[in-house]
Amino acid sequence: MRVLVAACLTLLAWVMLSPAPLRAGDAAERAILGFSPDGRWFAFEEFGIQDGSGAPYAYIYIVDLDLDRWASGTPVRVRLDNESNNQPPLSAARREAAAKAAPILKALGISEPGIVLGANPPTEVNQEAYQLTVREHYNLTGPENKLTFNLQIFDADGGEPCPDPEQKPKGFALTVARGFEPRHELHRDTSIPATRGCPVGYGISDIIRFDPDTTGKAPRLVALVHVYLTGFEGPDVRFLAVPVR
Repeated sequence: MRVLVAACLTLLAWVMLSPAPLRAGDAAERAILGFSPDGRWFAFEEFGIQDGSGAPYAYIYIVDLDLDRWASGTPVRVRLDNESNNQPPLSAARREAAAKAAPILKALGISEPGIVLGANPPTEVNQEAYQLTVREHYNLTGPENKLTFNLQIFDADGGEPCPDPEQKPKGFALTVARGFEPRHELHRDTSIPATRGCPVGYGISDIIRFDPDTTGKAPRLVALVHVYLTGFEGPDVRFLAVPVR
């Protein structure tokens, strides 16, 4: 009897001391699908399990880096909703998205891999969450070959209405500096497009480099930016691509 009471008391103490369940949205993963040989086109995939519904999703984005806009017929978006508790696997959504995007990727010649110069996943605890410094290539070590990206976040107009009427959508500006040179602004939101929803924050995710096969053409760089959105169970994380000129 004493053993049973002691065991019950131990279990009760463990339950009382255990942290409460945390509410969390879903953070999409990303896969770099590549570049066209001339470096004009860049493609990536974001995928995950939607918070709340548990539906798997896979979205493929193809970006014209010269004009900073999506390719015709994209993004390709697949979400496999199922009313029952038996949701399809994430791999099924990714296969369907890949099949739908394949003709566009082939037509644009997107098959060349890039080099990820730096990455900052949303789970990483980093005091410099809005800054990322990378070398331009593996074999370049001088200070003049370092690129420092900085992100600035501010209130902005546009976007979709936020669930909290007191919450204003956030915009961002992204700058880059080579070595000790002045910063160059790559992007600044003047208004939030409706397709972005209600962003409440941003972060620098990846810096990706590609060397085109065209003689004398400069390397292409792309910054992937985390977009934090108000989700059903907490902040959701998605991506957008910013060309680096």
